[in-house]
Amino acid sequence: MNKIVLTIPYYENPKMLEYQLSVWRKYPPFVRNQLEIIVVDDGSQNSLASNILSGVGGMEFNLKVFRFQKDIPWNHGSARNLAVAHCAEDREWIILTDIDHVIPQQSMHRLITMKLDPSKTYCPQRMKAVGTSNIQHIRHTDTFIIHREVFNAIGGFDERFAGYWNGVSYPFRKVVREMTKVVDLQDVYFIFHEQDNISDANTQLGREDSEYDIKHAPRKLYKQFRQNIQDYKPERIEQQWTQQL
Repeated sequence: MNKIVLTIPYYENPKMLEYQLSVWRKYPPFVRNQLEIIVVDDGSQNSLASNILSGVGGMEFNLKVFRFQKDIPWNHGSARNLAVAHCAEDREWIILTDIDHVIPQQSMHRLITMKLDPSKTYCPQRMKAVGTSNIQHIRHTDTFIIHREVFNAIGGFDERFAGYWNGVSYPFRKVVREMTKVVDLQDVYFIFHEQDNISDANTQLGREDSEYDIKHAPRKLYKQFRQNIQDYKPERIEQQWTQQL
């Protein structure tokens, strides 16, 4: 049996989080006992994740909620670092995904019961929710099932690139593929929701190709971003956060 932590970065997505909660509540006790869920609120100013999840936990879920106090755009790498740093010590496997990706009961059950190889990083299939149906969709480049020791050996996400579109994700993906064998799972799928299905499924806020695009990063950082992957040495930025649940 695999002990898993599901990490979920959140930013002003109350309806999507409520939907996630409705799916988690369908997990049977056997699945819940092997699963820890950590939601990290990435500085929401209006709809805080803790308000949505107030009263949830205890006997219902093994759940933690954190919140960054400063609203830094595209800070999801820092959110994932925080979640992994504060998950239970017995968690062996980490699910890295976004809030608009939902894991149905059968897929979570499969992840818990299947034999996973620590030398491999796994990519689930992806279905796209269209109305009440799901259709096959391309795999998500930012969704991984990765062993905790591998994540820690990599050093997590480089927070110097927090605030830049795709800034933390690109170098992390490269080093994952250097350090492990990336394997596509055929019998595990996540369901992807867009805003025409759930109105706040994801929060783009027009940042792509804006001042927060990696192309507009300071030259020194951009050079580091493009450097040889063998030189990848992620750093943390000092951020204030609170644990709310």
